[in-house]
Amino acid sequence: MIQANELRLGNYISFKDKQYKASMLGDLSVAIAVNGSKDHEFIKCEELGPIPLTPEWLERCGFTSVKNGVSLELNEQYQQICFLFKGPLSLEVDSCRMPLYSVKYLHHLQNLFFALTGTEITIKL
Repeated sequence: MIQANELRLGNYISFKDKQYKASMLGDLSVAIAVNGSKDHEFIKCEELGPIPLTPEWLERCGFTSVKNGVSLELNEQYQQICFLFKGPLSLEVDSCRMPLYSVKYLHHLQNLFFALTGTEITIKL
């Protein structure tokens, strides 16, 4: 289950074992485009699930392999988000690494990326 206040427009979520992009947000429901149509269906938040961050999803988000994990460079100042295979997702700035224990799902990563850069993360589907 996902709380509506965790989501932003464009976040990817899971419904009935398929992934959808949130197109409208309500207090207790989220609209998704079903079957590639322009029609939107409102789904109660209690029926939605998060998408766990897996190596496949991280690759779709542009992460590349590094020693002991994967990394995504945020900007030209070498700030990056790292996901180590033996540890939590972490933010690295000027060689100082800060663990981000609460970032476990794709919508968390999308929100973090937007908060840090002011832009949406590119996800290849």
